[in-house]
Amino acid sequence: TEGAPTDADLNATACTGLTTLQTCSVTCANGYSGATKDFTCATTGYLTGTKPSCVPSVCPNTVPSYQGVVTSGCIGITYGSNCSLSCASGYALPSGSSSVTEWTCGYDAVKGSVTLTGPAPSCEAQPCAHDFPTGSTLSHNCTGVVTDQSCMVWCKAGYIGNVTARSCGSDRTLSGSNPACLPTSTQTT
Repeated sequence: TEGAPTDADLNATACTGLTTLQTCSVTCANGYSGATKDFTCATTGYLTGTKPSCVPSVCPNTVPSYQGVVTSGCIGITYGSNCSLSCASGYALPSGSSSVTEWTCGYDAVKGSVTLTGPAPSCEAQPCAHDFPTGSTLSHNCTGVVTDQSCMVWCKAGYIGNVTARSCGSDRTLSGSNPACLPTSTQTT
């Protein structure tokens, strides 16, 4: 049977081997959506009919939430298109890794629908580098704290004050305040 549409967005496999006046359905190919259209095998041996109007299907945003990762262009992405994942501020890829991870909207034959697929990024939290607690009255466990982690600051022996928490932000700076440390009174007898 001649005249079957061969567009990449169409599936006309049901139209092979037809005889005169038999009909077949032309559908949108996997990854595309649109209404099915019927074609008829004319007495000339050619198929006649109107091609379906098919558009790329939209992938649901199925990118998992990864610590320290931001997505770009993954919402509303259509079949055959790519979006990217990169490290958020305060995070970095291990040396030798690609700076961007590409995800593709493709057809999943098992699910029977389009889905986003791609490799998991490996962004690592970076150590805090600014605004560490300083002063002769303070102690802390902030050394080695990385983005999105917290540490505690307290008064050294001989001083009194509330323990405070500091947080390492995406700018790699510790935020929060230090305790107000006052000398403990010494008693003599």
